Amino acid sequence: MQLNVMNSITATAASIGAAGIPQAGLVTMVIVLTSVGLPPDDITLIVAIDWILDRFRTMINVLGDALAAGIIAHLCRKDFPRGGTGKA
Repeated sequence: MQLNVMNSITATAASIGAAGIPQAGLVTMVIVLTSVGLPPDDITLIVAIDWILDRFRTMINVLGDALAAGIIAHLCRKDFPRGGTGKA
């Protein structure tokens, strides 16, 4: 049980800190494997397919950011002027 909690905390901290890093999946995977005590030497096998997975992760990240910005803009449309001049 304690190992699962430690894995969860390490994986969460690594994913938060690596959001803007290209190939962030590999970086976080090495961090998590090292914290668990597994050898990170076999990570090179994943590099061959990680480039396509990274494209999908980036697409989902950008889509989520765009949706969040759209929702915030919709909720705050009465608080900001439509012209965008910066004058209240």
